[in-house]
Amino acid sequence: MSRRLRPLALAAAATAALLALAGCQISPFSPSKSDKSDTSSRNTDLPTDTEATDTEATETEATDTEATDTEATDSTSQKTPTKTGTEANMGSVKDAGDIPDVCTLLTPAQVTTLTARAITQIDADGGTTGDPSRYCQWQLEGGQLAVFLSRTTTSEFGVKVADAETVDGVGEDAYLLSGHLFVLYGTVQVDVYARGGEDPENLAVAKRVVDVLLPKI
Repeated sequence: MSRRLRPLALAAAATAALLALAGCQISPFSPSKSDKSDTSSRNTDLPTDTEATDTEATETEATDTEATDTEATDSTSQKTPTKTGTEANMGSVKDAGDIPDVCTLLTPAQVTTLTARAITQIDADGGTTGDPSRYCQWQLEGGQLAVFLSRTTTSEFGVKVADAETVDGVGEDAYLLSGHLFVLYGTVQVDVYARGGEDPENLAVAKRVVDVLLPKI
């Protein structure tokens, strides 16, 4: 090659090298489609602040509702106590049910007040629940009080012996026979025997006893 052409060849080679370097210039970093997809996926998995707040609010409302329901249940159970035992079995036996223990119907203080005599002894019948008749006797100083309860019907009670004396103003029907005051109350026959005074006094005592007994039967 002649000396005249060598400088031109060198210049052309230098120009080609510059062009090659210009074509390989590194551009600023930008994520690839794959990187963008991963980033988008990660961002989607994370809850936003609004979603987290809504979730917390919903959980709080659910907790408040459960607490309110519990309080309402507690309040209802307190206002409506359940009756058990003797209290649940209490009620009138005027038309049906077991005849009660007569000794429990009058307290010693009531007997003393009604008869104006002190009690010296109480004789219970020793019966059990379900017995068709029950009685109790109170031995008194100078007297006695006895009460008998049994089931009857209006027709049965209406059959009176010739010596029976009708007594008004006591129960549904009543009569006096041999010192006993018989009283009809529903399907219960009440027989009260009072002794210790004159007949009128004994009848007055028996009537007072009936007035106290009937509301308890």
